[in-house]
Amino acid sequence: MTWESVPSSRFSDLNKEIGSAFTTPTYGWLPFIKNLQRAFYYFGRASRKQKKKKHQESREILGKLPVALGNLLKLEHFGLGIDGWESKYDGYGPGSAPEIDLQLLASTIHNVATGISTLSLLTSLQLALPCTHDFVKLFNIVPVAVFSGLRYLDMQITDATGPGGSKDYLTWADEDDDNDGNFPFSNLQQQYPNVEHAHILFNIVEKCGNLKHLRIAGTQFLDGNLLHWTPASFGLQTVELSRVKISSENLIKLLSPGEGMVLQSSLLSDVLLDGVDLTAGAWASVFEHLSLCSKLSYLSPENLSYTRDGESSDFMELPPRPWEDCGNLWSQNEEDEEELKRLVKILVKRAGGKDKYPNEGMEQCMLHEDDYDDDSDSNSNH
Repeated sequence: MTWESVPSSRFSDLNKEIGSAFTTPTYGWLPFIKNLQRAFYYFGRASRKQKKKKHQESREILGKLPVALGNLLKLEHFGLGIDGWESKYDGYGPGSAPEIDLQLLASTIHNVATGISTLSLLTSLQLALPCTHDFVKLFNIVPVAVFSGLRYLDMQITDATGPGGSKDYLTWADEDDDNDGNFPFSNLQQQYPNVEHAHILFNIVEKCGNLKHLRIAGTQFLDGNLLHWTPASFGLQTVELSRVKISSENLIKLLSPGEGMVLQSSLLSDVLLDGVDLTAGAWASVFEHLSLCSKLSYLSPENLSYTRDGESSDFMELPPRPWEDCGNLWSQNEEDEEELKRLVKILVKRAGGKDKYPNEGMEQCMLHEDDYDDDSDSNSNH
């Protein structure tokens, strides 16, 4: 059974339902809930009278979360998402950014962390929170035993205000700079900048000794080199990274089985990389590594590149229209493209042909029609 977000017109009904159901342990179906997902959209400052009631009801629901989660004794999956926001700048004068209700947000994060702490059977956790600092409370309150029980962890940042927060700001970018300084931070990031607290997401990962599926998505680029963690046993099965910068060495480590295990034993099956920039090394080595993972069946490469200030910055290629252009790979290193094409041809052959391999996004974008006919290098066992 899943609870999801509802239109604002039914907000009062939802508040009443949570009050009568989730906070009453004897309520009929309560012991059977294994999956709970909620989304919240009401964190802007209330400036009009008609908004105040909605904010009050939102606070009441959020205040009941610890008791509600504490009563869900069989909960295995918990997901909570807080809708995101961006800065605005029209090319004239100062830009603008949303004013967030910091008190409501702080109490929400505390209640969520307190509630999660009681979920002894939790195996899947999905959290989309405004800023990296919001995960500090989670790290400090939730016991290691809960993190250790996770098999699936999904952490996303949703406040995209301020320089570097969104690809949409790159209208004035050039080879030397992103030129997005006119997009101001929200009051939340003024107090807790994403770049200063990014390490806490990776500290949480380091508490999770039994993960099989990991997703991390930032707004400002998260520094993946802060992750000092090796997957257990046969390694992760799925990895999804978005808006993350990391060295090829550390990315390969994340995509490998545990220490002492040979690469051929890896259970890695799905890799989704969107807006990932390498700080050192080359994408060619990452693709070559993936080609040796015998269980890999799917790769989604989108807007892969290099950091401007990293050791491999000479490989960086700036898209002509970076705020809207989309490609598999932005690189001046020819070997990167060659290895990516070779890897995708391997995956297409493993799937049984191009018609059986996903092509809904950019999965086969780098291949030309004649590439499908030349599979001399597409040996899945090499």
